Formats: sequence, C-alpha cells, structure tokens
Amino acid sequence: WGIDADVVSWDYSMNEAGGIPQGLEAYLRQTRRLIRNPMLIVKDTHLAQQRREMVGNYTSTLIDPVILMSDPAVEPFFGIEDRFRPPGFQQWRVFGAPPGSPGQAAHHPSKKEHEMLGWILAMHFLASLELLALDIPLNCPRPKELPPNPITTNETSSLLFGTKNDIQCRTTFQPIVQGDFSEILINGTVDTGDLLMPKGAMYYQKGWVMDLSDGEKIAKQKLDRFNGLGFVDSKQAFYGIYSSG
Repeated sequence: WGIDADVVSWDYSMNEAGGIPQGLEAYLRQTRRLIRNPMLIVKDTHLAQQRREMVGNYTSTLIDPVILMSDPAVEPFFGIEDRFRPPGFQQWRVFGAPPGSPGQAAHHPSKKEHEMLGWILAMHFLASLELLALDIPLNCPRPKELPPNPITTNETSSLLFGTKNDIQCRTTFQPIVQGDFSEILINGTVDTGDLLMPKGAMYYQKGWVMDLSDGEKIAKQKLDRFNGLGFVDSKQAFYGIYSSG
C-alpha cells in the first residue's frame, strides 16, 4: 500500500525458488527503511538455510518478524491414506479454483496450505492480543539500526540494498492508492486501448507503449475463461524503442 505499510510479506516461490539470499536481503532492507518499520512475514522453504541465517542476523532490527515453513509439518502425514489424515491435511494439493484454471503449480500453496498458514498467523497475533488484554507491561527493546552494508553481497553503494537513497516505486497492481505508473516517464506515451491486443511497430514510433508481456497475455486469456478468479493484479510495463522518447 505504499510507504506507510504496517505488514510486508515475501514468498520465495514468487521470487527465488532456490536458497539464494540476496533478493530477500534487499527486500528486507527496503522494508526496514519504511516509515513504520513494518512487520515482515516470510513464506520460505526449510531447505533455504542461507536465507534463514541471513534473516536471523537482522532480527534485532525488525519488529516481530515471522518465517513460515509448512513442509516439515506436512510431510509426516503424506505416508497416511488421505481419508485417515486429520481434516486439515486431507486433499492437501487440491486448489479452490476450478479444474484447468491457471496457477495450480507445485510451488503454489493449495487451499489447505493457505488455510494452515492463516491459522498459524492468527494464533501468532492472538498471543499478542492476550498479552494486551492482560495489561502486562512489555519491555520490548527498540529495533536497532540496519547494518551499514548488506551481509550477502559486497555491494556497498547500492540503491537495491538500501545503502544510498530511497527507491521510489510505482506499480500497476490494483488498486493504486498513490502514484500513477505513467509518472516514471518524462514524455511520450501512446494509448493503444485493449492491453491484450497485439501492438504494431507504428505505436513504438510515437512513444512509450503500455503493454503486457506475451506470457502475461496468455495468463490473462486463461483467467478470462474463469471470470478472472478475483485477480486484480496487472503486470504491465512500458515498452519502447530508441525513437519512443
């Protein structure tokens, strides 16, 4: 929602499927630089030891960070016939979307996994509310400042890792609360109408063209068969050539 976020989340399956820690560290450092120092929730694999150790080194700079790893809790039940499993682990890889709809990949959480992660977070927040209800004074230490340099890279002068100036971001994900995507351009945009339609070379001669990648167009077309499935994100970008502006 912008610079005043209260909670920020990161999912390894959407960014770095391996154990590479640099991307998460850059994300973490940018999160820590936000005005409210928001809570960080990380969905990761238990195999990513480097990332887990890296986040551990930043714990004193964050407010109540949470790392969710569901695989170790689920795997013991896979050896049991589905009908004999606890209800929360039955039909574990079934998605809530209709059969054949996009996004039902092995690295995407299923309906039951989403429910389990939701319960884990609910219990975590409930514990905090219980302390508040009991009016117990908490002597929580103030978060420390970020280390001047990142841990996982030798870059000491980097916008990405938050060692210089703040990054000003714009997004096409809906709803846009503040800042229009076109503000990143100095001049020259072309209105081409429907983003799913192909764009000819004549458009790029006139200016920057907002469009979707070929892969994103295919995904959108698949979603249209299922009335969008409630998706509001739109991974748009400005495309251009040398003469675009």
